[in-house]
Amino acid sequence: MLGTAVGIFCGWNGRWMDTVLMRISDMFLAFPGLVFALAVAGSLGGGLQNAIIALAAISWPKYARIARSQTLAQKETVWMRAAKLSGSSSGKLIFQTHSAEYHRSDSGDGHAGYRHDDDGAGGAELS
Repeated sequence: MLGTAVGIFCGWNGRWMDTVLMRISDMFLAFPGLVFALAVAGSLGGGLQNAIIALAAISWPKYARIARSQTLAQKETVWMRAAKLSGSSSGKLIFQTHSAEYHRSDSGDGHAGYRHDDDGAGGAELS
């Protein structure tokens, strides 16, 4: 959730905050995931809650990048420009854009795909 929120915020607003947050995500991505998770878990101590925090700390940049790229792509569409001209609020546009991407799925390995339920493949994921 954190990565998605950061990505949508950066993609929608842009400017200096986009640059700062994406550079922070680059720093997180620069470290090997397992080593970084072990370092975070070691500094926080043992326990299930600390393990969850460590996994969240290493996974949010991937989701932030995906959400940012989707937001940037949708932001420049013709229908989005028309909705802005008609007076729709930014919050409403963000919600509608990303609720339309509800069936979007990600396996967590950086290869995102779309889930098509009506293609006759029984909900198979297409990458």
